[in-house]
Amino acid sequence: MILMNQLISALLQVGLLMAIPFLYYVCSRRAFSGFFSWIGLKIGKGLPLKWMFILFTAIGLGVFIPYLWLYQTGCLTYSGFVVDSFLESGWSVQNI
Repeated sequence: MILMNQLISALLQVGLLMAIPFLYYVCSRRAFSGFFSWIGLKIGKGLPLKWMFILFTAIGLGVFIPYLWLYQTGCLTYSGFVVDSFLESGWSVQNI
């Protein structure tokens, strides 16, 4: 659930940051072919989409699978992160 919360938070932040230029684009009524071309996002010719997809998938799985394993073993909890960070810096749980 921690991973899903982080992903949802990241997507919401990107959405909010994309909303600002989109609202400016809509309010200014610019005569462009589209919003994404106006902000400079265009698909180039001859991109190696197959290799980009393979690389993105491999990196994603390389990060996601160990994360799931650590989550299933119980090593990833918010309380564990907080307690470990305080213990490593010399604080104890009673000081919190």
